[in-house]
Formats: sequence, C-alpha cells, structure tokens
Amino acid sequence: MSPTIYKGACLCGRIRATVTLEGPFPNGLLCHCINCRKSTSSLGTSNAVVKQDQVTFEGEPKLYRDSKTDSGNTIERYFCGDCGSPIKTLGPARPGAVVLKMGLFERTPRPALETFCENKFDWEPAGVEGVAQHARRP
Repeated sequence: MSPTIYKGACLCGRIRATVTLEGPFPNGLLCHCINCRKSTSSLGTSNAVVKQDQVTFEGEPKLYRDSKTDSGNTIERYFCGDCGSPIKTLGPARPGAVVLKMGLFERTPRPALETFCENKFDWEPAGVEGVAQHARRP
C-alpha cells in the first residue's frame, strides 16, 4: 500500500503541514478543556494524534508554553504568528506524538472520543452520536 499524503495550512497559508500515513487519518479527538477553549476562542478543539515522524511543517509557528493545565504538566501550543491559527500541541502525556489541530485540513476525521465534557455548556449539543464521552481526560 502506498502512503496517503494529507496537506493542510493555517488561515493565511504561512504555516503548512504535510502528513504521510499508511491509510486514513486516525479518528479524531474533541477536547473541551478550558485551555483548549481559551486557546481557540471556541467551544474546544478538534484534533488528531499522529507520530512526529509522520508530519512535517513549512513555516515557523510561534510557541506558547501552557503551564496552567489540568494535569499540571506544561504543554507546548504552537500557532501561526500572523493569523493566529492553532497548529499543533506537544506534551509529556504523548511522547513522540503531535496533536494536530484539524482546522488546518479541508476534511476532519470523525472523532473517536470527546474529553473534558464536564466543561461543556448546558446549551451545547449532547455530543457526537456513538462517540465515547469522558468528563475529564481518560
């Protein structure tokens, strides 16, 4: 089987991502933690976790070290310094992995799970049908 290449970019196009996989994107992850909400000014983030050697980036994103996390671990949030688009997150909970922000890509894989659902607002939809929901991080 030949690899499948997925290409994405931030809103202004300054940061580009190329993901090379043996097959489709892994199922996504929706995160509703307070920090993901704040870092996107949205209801949360849509992510996919891939190995670091499966993704390359063009352009130099800015880095914010987020130390006010629920776990107490500092994570690295990368974003475009021009348009502000979130790019990726790196952290000690997933060594050797990149948490890609799916807004970079034209198509987003169906999520496999939702985390930090305890932070969802009461007016938000209950969740994606058939997707595992966790109050916090599993």
